[in-house]
This record gives sequence, structure tokens and C-alpha cells, in this order.
Amino acid sequence: MINNPQVDGRVTAAPSDGLALRQLLVQKYAQPLYRKPTESELESVAPDPNIRGKFKAFLQRKNTGIFRLVRDAGCGENDRVIVATEECLKYTMPGGGNSFSFRTASYRIRHLADVMLAGENFYIPGIMMHGLMTNLGDLAIDKVSLQTPGVGFLTEFKPAVEFERAKAIEDVVSLGLERDGFIYARVNTVQVNSTYAMRVVAYDGTVNRAVPGAQYNEMDFDRRRDMIVAFRVVAKDADGSVTVVWIELSDVDSPKLKIPERSTNGDKAKN
Repeated sequence: MINNPQVDGRVTAAPSDGLALRQLLVQKYAQPLYRKPTESELESVAPDPNIRGKFKAFLQRKNTGIFRLVRDAGCGENDRVIVATEECLKYTMPGGGNSFSFRTASYRIRHLADVMLAGENFYIPGIMMHGLMTNLGDLAIDKVSLQTPGVGFLTEFKPAVEFERAKAIEDVVSLGLERDGFIYARVNTVQVNSTYAMRVVAYDGTVNRAVPGAQYNEMDFDRRRDMIVAFRVVAKDADGSVTVVWIELSDVDSPKLKIPERSTNGDKAKN
């Protein structure tokens, strides 16, 4: 999802009370939005131990993992408001257990996540990011590599660094692309025993946010990377939650997105 972060409606003027006060305010009000889940929170979304046991050998490999995504109950829609329903109080980590970042290998607030469970679909919700996902079919997760059919297009995809070009690419990606019989898009249907390949290009740059009395760059709280991963749906519970095993196939520095500055009359200034 590529947008111009410099025009975020929540941006306010920088504080005048000094760097120390700004850091204190950001630490108090902003950092909790980006924290890692606690052990008890992770227990609330822990995969079935029997499923974990089936993939014991796979999970001993480097850069692999397992997680469970719970259904979207509206818990993660507003990052600054706690929804006091029984289900939301059960899943209190950032994102409500519904969105996960492969880049940080952790649950995240929705707009910094790489994948979320949206009804019967997987969706790539992250901001300042290109996201492409395809279903490889019933392929064993330990057999997937960068040479696997369907993964090649993800490796060949060239992200743009100029904002307007990146936005144009995103407009095409949002409609879905077909290459060699595979469909690549930000959304894909959840299918048990299907394996998916995904590339997320999380651009480095600036997304201005504000808390009371201080402005900060949200990207300072995220790991901006260009990654290719494969993940497989190994279980789906009666409540709609799914268990996923995954492996990292590639992890490189992400490009920095060149955001055009704004002139005083609102027009884009030339770089």
C-alpha cells in the first residue's frame, strides 16, 4: 500500500520543549503501540502442540517459524483504542492476534504487518509497502525455494524508488497480476494444505505520526526489509483461526522511497 505519509492527518507541529521531553512523550505514548507480545499474550494464540510437533524437524531449520492468526473481531482496527469485548480482551497484543510481520517474526499492529486474516482471505495490509502473494498449491513447505515455480516472478519484481512510479506499480498490483499460470495480488483465499509465496517490499522512509506533544517517524519502530517468504496453512479451527508454518527465502535491504516534498501552495515540489 503506497501513499504519501507526509500528508497524514495526525501530524502536528514538533514540540518546542526539547529533545528529552519529546523522547519521553514518544516512549510513554507511542512505544506501547509497537511492543512485542508478552509471554501470556503469546500463549493465548499458541498453535496446537500436536501441530508444532509434526513440524519439529522443519522448525529446527534456520529462519522458520509457526504462528496462529485469529479471526478479525475488530480488535486491531484502531491502534489507540482498546475494544472491551471478551474476545478482544483475550487477544491484547498489538494487532489483536490477527496480523503478523515476517520481517519482525512477531505479531504487529495491522498497518505494519505483512499478513492478516480477513474473513476467508489472507491480506497484505502494510503501509509504504509493495506486497505480492500467490498460491503455490499443495506443496510441502520444506520443498519450497527461490527456484520453485511461482516464486521466480517474485524474485524478478523490481520495486521503484520514485514515489509516483511506485504508486503506479501499486495500482497495477492491487488489481492482481497473472504470470505463467500464477496469480499475484495483495489478497488470496485461505486454503488448508496450500502453500503460498509472498514478497513484501517494506520501503524505508518517513511516516510522520504524533502523540500528545511530540511528533515521530513511525518507521523508526519497524524493521523495513525486502523479503520473500513461503508459508503453509496447516490447520483451520472451527472459529476461523488458522495455523501457519513459514520459512524465509530471501531477506535484503529495502529501497528508500523518495517522497516528493510539498510546496506552500500544496503542489508537489520538484526534487
